[in-house]
Amino acid sequence: MSSYLGQQSVNDFGAGSPELMYSANLASGTPLTFTVPVLARRYKAVLSYQDGTNVFVSYNGVNPALPGVAFAAVNYELNPDCREVTSGSELRFLTSSATAFVTISLYPINVTY
Repeated sequence: MSSYLGQQSVNDFGAGSPELMYSANLASGTPLTFTVPVLARRYKAVLSYQDGTNVFVSYNGVNPALPGVAFAAVNYELNPDCREVTSGSELRFLTSSATAFVTISLYPINVTY
């Protein structure tokens, strides 16, 4: 039987405490923008949401929109958990819930491309 340690993925949640943490309470239908700090080139952004809430997140500087009743190409994700982001980039949030607490935990990473 293989050890779990040998099967952990790159987005392993066994990391230490985050260097930077931010939190906000989103209001229904009101977009909110977060600009990633420029203290490091890249970060792992771990996103946490209030239970039972729907939060749409875009990474390209365009506000997410609430989805329609048919499938369509979109520029956002619903409740993503962990994404790699670059310094200075914008994350934009929108909720369809009455309110939604969101926390962003940033882990600087050293990557050479």
